[in-house]
Amino acid sequence: MINWKFSGIFYLFAAMLLLRISLDASFYLYMDTELKREGFGIDFSMLNYVLSWLGLLATFFLLPKKNDLASAVVIQFIWVLMYVPFSTYFAMTNGEFLWFFLFSLFWVLSAGISRLNFTFKTILPPIELNSFRLFSFSGLWGAFVLGLLVISFGWVLNFDLFSVYEIREQNSLRNTPILNYLTNWTGKVLLPFILLFSYAKIKPGINYISIIFSIILFLFFSITGHKTFLFTIPVLFASYFFLKSGKYFLLLMLSISGAITIGLMLYLFVDHSVLLSLLVRRSLFLPAQISFHYFDFFQNNPIYLSNSFLRFITDYPFDTEPAFLISEVYYNKPDMSSNNGIVTDAFMNFGVAGIFIWSSLLVILLKLLDSLIRKKDYLILASLALVGSKSFVDGAFFTSLLTHGFIIILIICFFYPQKNKPTQI
Repeated sequence: MINWKFSGIFYLFAAMLLLRISLDASFYLYMDTELKREGFGIDFSMLNYVLSWLGLLATFFLLPKKNDLASAVVIQFIWVLMYVPFSTYFAMTNGEFLWFFLFSLFWVLSAGISRLNFTFKTILPPIELNSFRLFSFSGLWGAFVLGLLVISFGWVLNFDLFSVYEIREQNSLRNTPILNYLTNWTGKVLLPFILLFSYAKIKPGINYISIIFSIILFLFFSITGHKTFLFTIPVLFASYFFLKSGKYFLLLMLSISGAITIGLMLYLFVDHSVLLSLLVRRSLFLPAQISFHYFDFFQNNPIYLSNSFLRFITDYPFDTEPAFLISEVYYNKPDMSSNNGIVTDAFMNFGVAGIFIWSSLLVILLKLLDSLIRKKDYLILASLALVGSKSFVDGAFFTSLLTHGFIIILIICFFYPQKNKPTQI
C-alpha cells in the first residue's frame, strides 16, 4: 500500500526541484542573454550555487505543508514568489552571502514559528451580517470608486501591458492619497471578493455578475496602469481551484514552472519574450535584485520606521522615500518606485533584529487570519487572503496592511457568517 503522506512530500519535492531548475534555466538562457545591461548577467559562483540549494532545501522542509489552514498556504505562496527566485538570483550573480543568510533566516523563523501549537480563539463579530450584505456593499462601493477614478482621470481603455508606466505617471494615485487608499482597497479586496462570491455562491460558474465586475477590475487597471488589478482575476480563480483540489502547494509550483517553461519555448523558438519579461524578469528576478540593493544601502543605516508611523519619534534621514531613493541610487531613475517585500522592509527598518520581529509579526497576523476563517467558507476567504498576501511580496509590512488592504480582508473575514448561519442570497 502507498504511503500517501510520503508520496505527497515526494511530489512536492519534485515540483520544487522543477520550479528551481526552470528558474535557473530562464536566468541562463534569457536573463543573461537579453538583460546583462540591467545587471542580470551571470557571475557564477559554485559556492553560492551550493549554498542556494542548501537554503532552498532547508526552508522547503520546514514550511508547513497543509492545505486547510490559511496561514500555511499564504506562507507557501509568499515563499514560492520570493524565496525560490531569490535563491536562483543569489547563485547566478554571486550575491552577498550575509543577505542570503538573513533572507533565509527570515523563512526559517517564519516556518518554525508557524509550526508552534498556538492559536487564537474564534473571534465572533458583535453584530450579525450575512454574506449577501457584504456582497451588496462591496458591489456598490466598487461602482462608487470606479466613478471617482473616471471623474479624476477620465476614461482610459488600454490593452497594452507595456504602456502602463506612462499611464501611471499621467494618472498618478500618489497625488491623491485618499483615492489611492480607496482604489487599492476596492481593486485588491472588495472586487475580488465579489467575483469569487458570485462565482461560488450566487450561481456556480461564470455569470453576469462576475463578468461585470471583471470588466470593472479591467477598468481599474486601464485607468491607473497598475497590472495588479488585471492579474488579480486569474490569480484569484487559480487560488480557489488549487485550494479546492486539496493540492494547493503542488499546483502552485507546477503552474509557475509550467508558465516559465512555456515562456522559454516561445523565446527560444519564435523569439517571443513577453511572457518571460512579465513573469520571470518583472515579477520574480527584479524583486530579488532590488532586495540586494536595499541590503547594500541600509545595512548600516536602519531607519526605524521613521518614514512611517514612528516619524514623530525618529527623524527620517533622507529627502525621498526608500523606494524612490533606491531607484535613484542604483538605477538612476528617481521617478521610478523600487518597492520590495516584507523581508527587505524588516531589514531596512531594524536591521538583523527586524528579521526576528517581522517574521513573528507575519505569523501572528496569519494565525489571527486562521481564527477569523475558522468555521466559515474557507475556499472563498482563504483565496481572498492569498490574493491580498501578494502585497507582502512587493510591499512593506504595514503598507500591505493599510495601503494595500490586507486589514480589509481581515474585516471581511471577521463579519463573514459562520457556516451554520443562513446565507440569505
